[in-house]
Amino acid sequence: MSDKLTANTRDKNLIFTPSHIANFICKALGIKESDKVIDPNCGYGLFLKSAKNYTDNIFGIELVEDVYKVAKEEFEDTVINADFFDCENLIREKKPNIALMNPPFNSSGDKTNGFVFVEKMLDWMESGYVAVILPMSCAIGTAKEIAKIKNGILEKHTLDAVFTLPSDLFHPNANVSTCCMIFKVGIPNNTETFFGYFKDDGFVKKKNLGRVQKDDWNSIEEEWLHLYRDRSNVNGKSVTKLVNGDDEWLCEAYMETDYSKLTRKDFEKTVRDYLAFLIKNGDYR
Repeated sequence: MSDKLTANTRDKNLIFTPSHIANFICKALGIKESDKVIDPNCGYGLFLKSAKNYTDNIFGIELVEDVYKVAKEEFEDTVINADFFDCENLIREKKPNIALMNPPFNSSGDKTNGFVFVEKMLDWMESGYVAVILPMSCAIGTAKEIAKIKNGILEKHTLDAVFTLPSDLFHPNANVSTCCMIFKVGIPNNTETFFGYFKDDGFVKKKNLGRVQKDDWNSIEEEWLHLYRDRSNVNGKSVTKLVNGDDEWLCEAYMETDYSKLTRKDFEKTVRDYLAFLIKNGDYR
């Protein structure tokens, strides 16, 4: 694809990261005051706002002018209005060691569903971590364009972790199942990846309200962080496995299921989700 994705096309695909998930990812990365954090698709700056709790060394890039203007009101000169693909020299000059990303998923001409942004970001950094929210299709990686990027990334970088995120995370703005991938920059992949099944964040959909907190998010977040930091293998929640670019990068493919907690509702939801996936991808007969 062309490195250029038009502003009017990408404007239709803006999906902003919920603040509690942005905060969780910052905690998982263990951001410190000395870290230099960049969000190359910063939107309104929700990732930057979370990162600013730990460091003042933040920087954002946003292409869509109206969105950029909102971010600039809060972050002033720490955000710029530019196309990410024009910013290689700038990013190399700033030398960030933490990248927080939620790139456009469905931009016209991008058959990688946003993975091309990650590939570039990894190659433009010298060291550190890249955390990115991507659709499940990137983790499954059946399309040749995605599989090629996955294999290319692992030749130079490490897939440290993948968190399966709640199915309705972006409700009501989008209906897409996503995951968060964390990469170590500049280290070829030769260690086991942590996979977390983090589908239940304690939030539920409410009509006209979007997603609202139902259960104790602080306790859930603490458990997620504990599982990741200890790289625990817990049935139904997490597993570690050495993977390559042709493998699925999802916990569901490797963890053992705790069948004692399954209900008929779980079965029905899984069938509905699978049918929706087939219809969306044109595979339903």
